[in-house]
Amino acid sequence: AGSGVWYRRHGNEIQITANIDNTHTITPGGVTMGTMPAGLRPALAVAVPGTLKGVAGLWRGQLAINPAGVVTAWSLDGNSTRCGAQLRYPI
Repeated sequence: AGSGVWYRRHGNEIQITANIDNTHTITPGGVTMGTMPAGLRPALAVAVPGTLKGVAGLWRGQLAINPAGVVTAWSLDGNSTRCGAQLRYPI
């Protein structure tokens, strides 16, 4: 499937998958991964844990989307260029 961020609609639910491999640098300040189209955005902010690969092994991260549709990834431990996470929300 390669590296990037994808979404898929399943009925009244959206699934976002992030598989980042050296295409973005994910920082503790967060990095915007994209914006969901109108009509496919959540009513409330949604966030899930993610796994990042750091210089010292696996790090904690987060993938989130806000009601404006902005998808953001954060590292809780340091900069990383590798991330895997998936979130779902109703529309």
